[in-house]
Amino acid sequence: MDLATIDSLSIQVEASEVIVLGPEAALLTETFHFTAATKGGDEVEGRGVASLVVQLRSGRWQIIQCHESELNAEEETVTMPAATSLKRH
Repeated sequence: MDLATIDSLSIQVEASEVIVLGPEAALLTETFHFTAATKGGDEVEGRGVASLVVQLRSGRWQIIQCHESELNAEEETVTMPAATSLKRH
């Protein structure tokens, strides 16, 4: 789906996890469900995953890297890679 064709977008987070990378950095992962209305009047639904790396800079948490991907309808189960050497919260 091309972002230029979207008229409105609603996102509902299904699950999220935070992995602390250090005192000033963390990795957030989420699975989500979305509903989008296109400028042509169509409604599109789907699922996706997102990951964000955040860092504490000047007293504020800021996103320094992010990625989102839409899941194929055939994919019923998604396994995020485990970061076994990192402390989980």
